Amino acid sequence: WLSELKTAPKKLFVVHGESENARSFGDYVREKLGWLVTVPDYSDEVILD
Repeated sequence: WLSELKTAPKKLFVVHGESENARSFGDYVREKLGWLVTVPDYSDEVILD
Protein backbone atom coordinates (compact mmCIF):
# COMPACT_ATOMS: atom_id res chain seq x y z
CA TRP A 1 0.00 0.00 0.00
CA LEU A 2 2.95 2.37 0.49
CA SER A 3 3.67 2.36 -3.23
CA GLU A 4 0.21 3.86 -3.80
CA LEU A 5 1.20 7.13 -2.09
CA LYS A 6 1.47 9.94 -4.64
CA THR A 7 4.53 11.45 -2.95
CA ALA A 8 7.08 9.77 -0.73
CA PRO A 9 7.40 10.99 2.84
CA LYS A 10 10.59 12.81 3.83
CA LYS A 11 11.36 9.88 6.12
CA LEU A 12 9.51 6.74 7.14
CA PHE A 13 9.76 5.55 10.75
CA VAL A 14 9.06 1.86 11.28
CA VAL A 15 8.02 1.53 14.92
CA HIS A 16 5.75 -1.52 14.92
CA GLY A 17 6.71 -5.15 15.34
CA GLU A 18 9.68 -7.04 16.66
CA SER A 19 13.05 -5.43 15.98
CA GLU A 20 14.20 -8.00 13.41
CA ASN A 21 10.92 -7.82 11.47
CA ALA A 22 10.86 -4.03 11.57
CA ARG A 23 14.41 -3.87 10.22
CA SER A 24 13.57 -6.34 7.45
CA PHE A 25 10.54 -4.28 6.48
CA GLY A 26 12.64 -1.10 6.53
CA ASP A 27 15.20 -2.75 4.25
CA TYR A 28 12.43 -3.85 1.90
CA VAL A 29 10.99 -0.33 1.65
CA ARG A 30 14.47 1.14 1.07
CA GLU A 31 15.17 -1.37 -1.70
CA LYS A 32 11.79 -1.35 -3.45
CA LEU A 33 10.78 2.30 -3.05
CA GLY A 34 14.10 4.05 -2.48
CA TRP A 35 12.75 5.85 0.59
CA LEU A 36 14.70 7.11 3.56
CA VAL A 37 13.72 4.73 6.37
CA THR A 38 14.59 4.77 10.06
CA VAL A 39 13.94 1.90 12.44
CA PRO A 40 14.52 3.37 15.89
CA ASP A 41 15.47 1.22 18.85
CA TYR A 42 13.07 0.85 21.76
CA SER A 43 12.83 4.10 23.78
CA ASP A 44 14.73 6.14 21.16
CA GLU A 45 13.51 9.70 20.86
CA VAL A 46 13.31 11.63 17.61
CA ILE A 47 12.79 15.36 17.23
CA LEU A 48 10.48 16.09 14.31
CA ASP A 49 10.83 19.31 12.36
